[in-house]
Amino acid sequence: MEHSEEDKLKSEILNELNNLNDGGILFNSIEYKSSDGLNDFISNLTDEQAKLCLIESVKYSFLKGVYSLEESEVLSKSIRVLSK
Repeated sequence: MEHSEEDKLKSEILNELNNLNDGGILFNSIEYKSSDGLNDFISNLTDEQAKLCLIESVKYSFLKGVYSLEESEVLSKSIRVLSK
């Protein structure tokens, strides 16, 4: 088997494996198993779950350096207030 054929076959296998599990992780902390599961979660979001998603998204943004120092301080305090 030629090298390019082998690479193509590996790529096809990886694509098939990736299609078997279409889940993922939101904000580096909230795992879902499938697209349908994510859609159900979004459709049935409670107040507490929405609050958790907002808090986790802000924490994730901190890790990615999205905010300025001043913005980070305001958001950090806001998270502490909401987490009580």
